[in-house]
Amino acid sequence: MTNREAYKQKLEAELEVVEAKIAQLRATAKSKSADAQVEYNRRVEQLEEKLDAAKARLGEIADATEETWESMKAGVESAWTSITESVKEAFTDSSETPKS
Repeated sequence: MTNREAYKQKLEAELEVVEAKIAQLRATAKSKSADAQVEYNRRVEQLEEKLDAAKARLGEIADATEETWESMKAGVESAWTSITESVKEAFTDSSETPKS
């Protein structure tokens, strides 16, 4: 297995975790007041946008040549950092404790 393939598999697994956390936020929203639900739904939409961006970057790595994928890692790392920080913030703001 190449480094690129291992990296891609690692990120795919981590994206599944993020998807589960988004589902958890969505479920938590259902038990909140109407005003809180609006805020939760706003956060979920933002997280889903970032998740889509991270998935797109991951797809770029899959399509990259062996020579260019290393240079693409910075963009993927940036997208990944953004989404993980947003997930942590969403859980902190909602007084939920994220499980890493």
